[in-house]
Amino acid sequence: MLGGAADPTVQTGSGAVSGTRHESVAAWRGLPYARPPVGDLRWRDPRPPEPWTGVRAAAAFARACPQTGTSMPGEPASPTGEDCLYLNVWAPEGAAAGSLPVIVWIPGGGLTNGSTSIPLYDGERLARRGVVVVTVAYRLGVLGFLAHPELTAESGQGGSGNYGLMDQIAALEWVRDNIAVFGGDPARVTVAGQSAGATSVSILMASPRAAGLFQRAIGQSGGLFEPVELAPRYLLANAETEGAEYAASLGVVSLEQLRALPVERFLADSGSVVHPVIEPRVLPRPPHDVFLAGEQNDLPLLVGFNAEEARSLTEVDGVTAANFSEELARRWGALPPQLLAPYPFETDQQARTARLEFERDLRFGWDIVTWARLQAEHGRSPVHAYVFKHRPPWSA
Repeated sequence: MLGGAADPTVQTGSGAVSGTRHESVAAWRGLPYARPPVGDLRWRDPRPPEPWTGVRAAAAFARACPQTGTSMPGEPASPTGEDCLYLNVWAPEGAAAGSLPVIVWIPGGGLTNGSTSIPLYDGERLARRGVVVVTVAYRLGVLGFLAHPELTAESGQGGSGNYGLMDQIAALEWVRDNIAVFGGDPARVTVAGQSAGATSVSILMASPRAAGLFQRAIGQSGGLFEPVELAPRYLLANAETEGAEYAASLGVVSLEQLRALPVERFLADSGSVVHPVIEPRVLPRPPHDVFLAGEQNDLPLLVGFNAEEARSLTEVDGVTAANFSEELARRWGALPPQLLAPYPFETDQQARTARLEFERDLRFGWDIVTWARLQAEHGRSPVHAYVFKHRPPWSA
C-alpha cells in the first residue's frame, strides 16, 4: 500500500485508487472492473475498464444496477444506474502483498434485485479476521439476462444472455490480476453467494470460462440443478424466442431501437426473460450434466440452506389440511407418492408446517442436496453440507 495513514492507496492495473481506513481495516469502494455497459455496450460482454491517470478516490459505493424493487431491508442502499459494474474491497491494514485468503461475495436477489452497499454486506468485520473481502455488483433483470436471436448473431460466439454472469467472471478476472496489491492471494480465492448468488456460484463451477479463477466455493440457499427436461426455458432457442417476444411487446424490431430505450422500460415489465441460459459463451451444458460427468471446476465446496427460510416467501395463513391436500393434488398430483411422503399431515397446524417444509425443499433444499450429492459422487474435492436451524432469541 502507498499513501499516508488516512488514505490507503494502491496501484491497480487501471490506475491508482485511494480508499478509507476504519480502525484496523482499509476499504476501497466503487472500483470499476469493467466499462459502463451503456449505449452500444448494453447487452455486450463486459470490457476492461478505461485506465486513468492520477489517484482515483474510492471512498463511496457506486450506483446499484437498475432493478425493480428491493429484496431485503435497506436494499438498494444507493442510487441505481446502468453504470454499475463496480466492486468493493476490504482488507486488514498492513497486509503484505498476496498474503491473505480472499472471499468474493456475489449478492442474491432473484437476478432482479441486489446491491453491494447494504450494511449486511459490509466486509469490515470479516476482514478483521484476516481475510480480504470483495463484493461484486453485476447486471440484473432484462439488462443482465436477455437472450435474443440478433444478440446471438451479433456476439459471434453463438450465444446471448448471461451478461450478469459474464460480469461476475470479469470481476473474478479483475481479482486474479489485482487483488495481490490489496493483500489478497489470487491463488486462495473463495467465491460465495446466497440465493441467486449461490445459483451463480453453481454456474461458475460448471463454466469452462470461469476455470482457474477461484479455488473454493460456498453456496447458500440456491443452485441451478434442474434437468432441462423440467426447465426447457433455459435452452438458448427457447430463451431467444422469449427475448424476441419480449422485444416485440416493447414495440421495437431492432437491436438499435432496443438499446435506445430508456432503462425504465425494462423495469416496468421484465416478462419471463430473466434467467440463466444454456449457451456456448458461459454455460455450454446444464450444471447437472456437467457435474454428473465429473467435468465441473472441481474444488472444495460448502453448501446449505436454512430450516425455515420459506417462511418469508410462503403464505400459510388460512392453510388447512383439506385445502393443502387439494393444492397438492392440483399442483403435484402427477408426482410419485414417495416424493410427498416426507411431508405428512393430518391437522391444520401440521398442514401449515408441511407446506413450509415442502416449499423450502422445492425452492432451496432440492438444488442444495443435488449439488452436494453430485460433487460427492462425481468430484474429487471435499464437500460439506449444512442445514441451519438456530433460532435467534429475538425471532418470533
